[in-house]
Amino acid sequence: MKKPTISKSYHLQNLKCGSCQRRIEQVLIKIDGIENIKFAGNTIILDISEKFNDIQVKKTLSKLGYPAAGTSNSLIQKSKSFISCAIGKTHS
Repeated sequence: MKKPTISKSYHLQNLKCGSCQRRIEQVLIKIDGIENIKFAGNTIILDISEKFNDIQVKKTLSKLGYPAAGTSNSLIQKSKSFISCAIGKTHS
């Protein structure tokens, strides 16, 4: 019997377009415990398993330049989001 899917969502800062979303998907899908990724505006919705690590996901999002709302959003992170977005555009 398959376990029911649990979802976890984060409202992200600096998310501008579909290229940003693609870059986030490319990186997060490699993390153990993330089974599916969806977006609704600036919110990312993750279908997760028991292996999910909230701290790892938040750190990864921040390193990409898309910190969760309510956390620090420095000029460096804003700049990183433009770079991540450009990478997403080249890998589409």
